[in-house]
Formats: sequence, C-alpha cells, structure tokens
Amino acid sequence: MANPASCRVAEKAGFSLEGTMRSALLHADGWHDEHLHALVRGDI
Repeated sequence: MANPASCRVAEKAGFSLEGTMRSALLHADGWHDEHLHALVRGDI
C-alpha cells in the first residue's frame, strides 16, 4: 500500500474497502494498484 494514510482517512470517514484494482494507475515508475473504498447508504 503506497498511501496508508489515505486509506485510514477513508475508513475513519465511514468508507469500506471494497477491493484492490491491480495495476490500475500508471505512474512514471510503472503500474500501481489502486484501493477502492465505497460508502453505501445502507452501511450508515
């Protein structure tokens, strides 16, 4: 996980980790995974 602080912010805001999209983001140093967080009305 390249940015654990960002994931903590999402979780503290009530968002759940839905999954990891493998090689979803292209950066200068290559492909990176992206975590997908979601907040569904029924989860609140």
